[in-house]
Amino acid sequence: MQKGIYKPITLIFEGGECVGKSSVVKALSERYDCPYNKRVGTRDQLILMQTVTNDLVDIKLRNACPTSSTKIVLFDRWQGISDLIYQPLFSQEPSILNSYLPLISKTLAENNAHIVFLDVDDDTLWDRYAERGDNLVDAQDALVVSSAYKKFFLNEGACLSPVHIDTSDKPVSEVVKYIVDFFKLDSKR
Repeated sequence: MQKGIYKPITLIFEGGECVGKSSVVKALSERYDCPYNKRVGTRDQLILMQTVTNDLVDIKLRNACPTSSTKIVLFDRWQGISDLIYQPLFSQEPSILNSYLPLISKTLAENNAHIVFLDVDDDTLWDRYAERGDNLVDAQDALVVSSAYKKFFLNEGACLSPVHIDTSDKPVSEVVKYIVDFFKLDSKR
């Protein structure tokens, strides 16, 4: 590989409401001047599959053809994971992605892409939810989603080898420092 060209790392931040995903992603994006993608859910399964497929192809291409400019790519949620959590909770139907989980896991692992599961305890979730002061999601639903993420990553999502970080009572700067050190991001500058 040419000097100054590195295989990029992709970090996909997942977790329920108020765990710090957006704050951590924005801090990392500013620190490393790197792009980030914010993905929101869709109920249209065809659009979902197209988005997830396009993202996986982009991750593979970035890894196969690295440039000197793209070293770190961030996702603030990714439909390839979050749909597996939200779809069964709110539509009572399993996600179409369930059958693709082994392929998703293999593709991410082979292409230096990592899941970072941010989590908080229930008391911290309530405190942050009250601080946030919005009504994007009902507080009780936030607890249900938090529980679903924990269950997912302990069971079928364990194949994704997520890096689990409990952000309870931790400032964003401390979480960012842990991520920087864990993934050796400063060496990718």
